[in-house]
Amino acid sequence: MTSSIPYNFDMPNAKFSDRPPYRGLFVNLDRSVARRTLMEAQLKKFNLQDRYSRFSAIDGQTLTGPPGAISASENACFQSHYRALESAKLSRRIVHILEDDVIFAPQMEQVIDSLDSSGLFDSFDLIFTHTFIGCELLLLRKFKELFDFYQQNRPPRLAVLDVKDDYRCIFASYLVPTTAIDKVLSVLHRGIDAGPNLPIDLFVGQEAKKGRLRLGCIFPFITSVQIGDIGGTTITDRGKDTEITREIISLLQYSFFLGRDLKNIPPALLSKLHAFDDDEHHKLITAVLGFVISSDDFIAL
Repeated sequence: MTSSIPYNFDMPNAKFSDRPPYRGLFVNLDRSVARRTLMEAQLKKFNLQDRYSRFSAIDGQTLTGPPGAISASENACFQSHYRALESAKLSRRIVHILEDDVIFAPQMEQVIDSLDSSGLFDSFDLIFTHTFIGCELLLLRKFKELFDFYQQNRPPRLAVLDVKDDYRCIFASYLVPTTAIDKVLSVLHRGIDAGPNLPIDLFVGQEAKKGRLRLGCIFPFITSVQIGDIGGTTITDRGKDTEITREIISLLQYSFFLGRDLKNIPPALLSKLHAFDDDEHHKLITAVLGFVISSDDFIAL
């Protein structure tokens, strides 16, 4: 990541006398009843029912995808996020938009409250609560260093990372400051008018690289994907042949989540991770990669 703006946050002892006026919307298809039930149970668990409400998503099965561009489901996803943000604008509050398969760290509300009072919202138009992490070794090393620093530091230190140059995908959970809602809506509207020609996450990344959006991401992540539903999606016309790869790569993102439980990784995914344990060459390569990511003796050449 290009830069970070760290701030101290004593999560275990944080107390807020007033609940800052941020609003949350989770985007959910009418036919996705099970996901709605799980999200509502999670909101109840963390006493967030008064913060968050459901936004009925546009169903891709009712739309036709733009010819030669994105699929109908991706179009519906793009339009749903736009309309959710448009509806939130009326409340004149900071808004947290999320999809219905997102899970929360126990500290999520406290982190957002702290962020609201930190002044960092003035520096970004969108702040993601988690994002894609790929297999670039030096980037993984940087993420692990930051995560280890978070775990070792007392009080814990979190950061808002500037990701405008590094953001690749995932548009599942993000915060929009009150002062940036009109700007973000204008950018998204332009994308919709153009087709849209790209899925919403790729379009936002493109706009950021052109300097039209300022993107940040809270790190360590305060949200993630459902561990039992890694790689799951309601975009039904996405290729099934890459599903396992997406699931395995998503484990990297989950590993940097504040609420992670590494003992709860589904056995089917663990079997994929350990499929080559008997291959001595594979074990050597894995050990070298581990040295690059974690060793204090490593120096980038």
